[in-house]
Formats: sequence, C-alpha cells, structure tokens
Amino acid sequence: MAFIDADCVVHSDWASEIERTFKREDVDALQGYCGGINNNVWAKFAQLDHDILMKRITADKYLKRIDTRNFAIKRTIFEYMGGFDERLKHCGDWEFGARLHNAGYKAIYQPTVKISHINPTSLMDKINVRRRQGFFAYRMVKLHGTEFGQKYFSNFYRWYYKLLQNSYCRKILPVVSKLMHVSIKTLTIVLRLIVNFYLYQTVLKLAYFHGKLIAMQYE
Repeated sequence: MAFIDADCVVHSDWASEIERTFKREDVDALQGYCGGINNNVWAKFAQLDHDILMKRITADKYLKRIDTRNFAIKRTIFEYMGGFDERLKHCGDWEFGARLHNAGYKAIYQPTVKISHINPTSLMDKINVRRRQGFFAYRMVKLHGTEFGQKYFSNFYRWYYKLLQNSYCRKILPVVSKLMHVSIKTLTIVLRLIVNFYLYQTVLKLAYFHGKLIAMQYE
C-alpha cells in the first residue's frame, strides 16, 4: 500500500522504486523523499522547514514517525496494525508511525522514492495548519499512556506542560491562549516586513504551541 497527499505529484520511477525497496528483507514500510514544486517565498520556507523536520525524524535507522505525503507499507502489516486512528484529523500518520515502531516493525527512509509537493503559498494557511497540528498532536498523546508518550513524544513532558496542568494555570489557560494569539498576529506582521526564515520558524512553533493550549482547554 502506498500513500501520497492530494497536492503531491509522483516521479516517473516512484512505483518501481517502492517495489525495488520492498525486495529487501529488512523493510516493512518506507518513507520517501518529498520535494517542493512552487517557488514563492512562503512555499520555499515551507519546504526548508519540512526538510529540517525530515532530517531529524530520519536520523535513526528505523523511523519512529512517518509522513503520509510519501509513505508505503506492506498491506498485511497495515491491516494488522488497525490502520490510522480516525479520531485524529491531523497527526494520524505521526501516531501510526510511533505505534508501528513500538510494535517492532521496520520503517526506513528511502530518498530514491520521490514525489513533489505543492507547498502552501499563503503564510496564514501554513500558520493555521500548524495550529491544527498542535491541537491534534496534544490529543494524540492523550490517547496513549505516559510510557508510550514519553518514548515517542517526549517534548510533551517538558516542565512547562507540567506547569500548565496545575489547577491555577488551567484556570488562566484562556488568557494565556489569547496572549499567544495576539503574539502570533504581531510577529506575522513583522515577518511579512522582514521575511526571515528563522522568524518564520518561530511563528510556526508558537502556532503549534497555541494549538496545544486550545486542546488543553477542551479536556
């Protein structure tokens, strides 16, 4: 089984490279390479941000996280694992990748399996996507126990998340969330004037965290 997003275009040898890779005995699933098509500044930033993320999650021999922009897996394994968790409108592939690794299956990064992605050309579209990812990432972690969460999503157990769990902080979450929203809007205005990749990353990180704050309010 192979997965891509609707805004992706496969390269001519995509299917043959998947077939060739699965001839290896040590491969149960694979993550392919995803390049960018469009070239406005926000699309270029989105691609660079994705490349940095992929470099980090493909550093291990066997992946603990996958991205369904370009992913393939043996059908028997996918069905045995129960597929994606349909309660997650975003981050279902992250959750599936963690479960796959935890079950002992071997997913590798195979850069010869290539697609091209139509990256978002709107800064606000990207910010809104990242906020939704934060929202569902928080819900994703809550679906599993602490041991699983700390193993695969340890960033959710940093000190400030623990701080936000106490009763006083939970009462002021709406205020904190509102301040975060204002901060993101302000930095977005600055980013449009300066157009700096590191500021772009900062805005996306804040949007991701803001999504988590919103999810905490619905617990």
